[in-house]
Amino acid sequence: MTFQMNSDPPTSSNSLQPPSPKGEASRPDLRPLHQGLERFRAFVHQQLDRIEAMVLERDDAPPPDSSRRELELRKTIAELEERQARLVTEATRMEQEWQAGMEKIENDRRLLADAWDRLERERIDGGSSSTEAMRPSPAALAPPSAGFRPAVASSSNDGVTHTVLSQFQTLRSDVRRNAKERRPQG
Repeated sequence: MTFQMNSDPPTSSNSLQPPSPKGEASRPDLRPLHQGLERFRAFVHQQLDRIEAMVLERDDAPPPDSSRRELELRKTIAELEERQARLVTEATRMEQEWQAGMEKIENDRRLLADAWDRLERERIDGGSSSTEAMRPSPAALAPPSAGFRPAVASSSNDGVTHTVLSQFQTLRSDVRRNAKERRPQG
């Protein structure tokens, strides 16, 4: 549907025109209605122009908080990236320290096992030399096992000696068991 604007204003409905010569009914005068619509149209165009000007002003000027907010966000991002880098560095350092600690523990475990073996050999050798008449039992000559109990001369049959020997044997079996569990498979 298209509207055409005539330069001739329509006649108003309030005014009466004389009947046309052909016998048609008189048409009301529509000029005041047309003028009212034209004023309304002009008002709408003014409002649209004003809204468009406001939109253009807002587009040209950035919001005052956006640049400050953007700077704050960039600063926060930089701080977070720096914190992440420090955490990665700290985690790497802790991993290296942990590896060094594990290597030291493994080395200490080996040294302890070697020292324990030497102690057992010395006890066995020392026990047979002090009692020359006693022959070492087959259990003393066999490789050490978890149930190994060295022979103690009757002269050292006091309770403290037995307690210490018992604690050493328990410690030895624990060390060997842990060494077997930690030993890498391969």
